[in-house]
Amino acid sequence: MVDKNIVRIKIFGIEYVLKGDADPVAMQDLAKVVDEKMRELGQPGTAQTHRVAILAAFHFADELVKTRKALDAERQRFDQAARSAAKLDIRLQSVLNERDESEVAARSLFVEEAQPELLDND
Repeated sequence: MVDKNIVRIKIFGIEYVLKGDADPVAMQDLAKVVDEKMRELGQPGTAQTHRVAILAAFHFADELVKTRKALDAERQRFDQAARSAAKLDIRLQSVLNERDESEVAARSLFVEEAQPELLDND
């Protein structure tokens, strides 16, 4: 049985105990991000915590949606670049094959022309 990590964090002046498989340092870092955003939106003790938490969640959801859209756009650009590269590779292979065939034909022609005829010196 794997033990879960237990981490104490503090968000917006309230202490929480987290238990999970995630790295404790990562959990602390996430708690810090949430705490900073909530403090940006309100002050502990002067604002209703649940309202500030909802605003923070809305902010993070907005960031997530924008990031996903940007990632999708990057994936599309990558896919388009990969398709273009594949087309160029096919064309390059075709050109190289044509060149190789031309060189082989030229060599065989050269070999035929370069063979001296044997002359009878009688």
